[in-house]
Amino acid sequence: GNGVGTEIMNKYFSEVLGVDKDILPFKKFLQSDVTNIKQVEDKSFDGVFCFEVIEHLDKDKQKLLLKEIDRISKKGFVIGSVNKYGSNFIQNTEIYKGDRNQFHKKELTVGDFGEIAIEFKKKGYKIELIGSFYKEEEQIFIMDLLNNDSYCNYLKVLKK
Repeated sequence: GNGVGTEIMNKYFSEVLGVDKDILPFKKFLQSDVTNIKQVEDKSFDGVFCFEVIEHLDKDKQKLLLKEIDRISKKGFVIGSVNKYGSNFIQNTEIYKGDRNQFHKKELTVGDFGEIAIEFKKKGYKIELIGSFYKEEEQIFIMDLLNNDSYCNYLKVLKK
């Protein structure tokens, strides 16, 4: 990635650690495979925010990513990803120019998010599903509503 998400998080949180396979110009940054972050101990962070990463991995690696995020977070995490069948437009601008992103190995569907939610719910975690939509130049987030029209979907997982 280009570190935009880490840059945004730095504005809102006192301590942020960016993780990427490439080196980025941030104060606290770790170069690592996100499916196996050996340098980070169990429950090292209150929360983890993983945005537009999971779709760059195949299904087996996606499972490893979720397991790793669960391992390093104390209180929970948020996973965000583009919707495989969602809108290809933001603010009347076509995102993929007629095709999906060539770097995405497995974009998640609403059903995929549902399956992930069920697995974490079985562990006793509190789950929220969130869909984001674009309407008249602004992004709108709707809790507990995912459908094939959402541009991005988010899974918020809170541990007990």
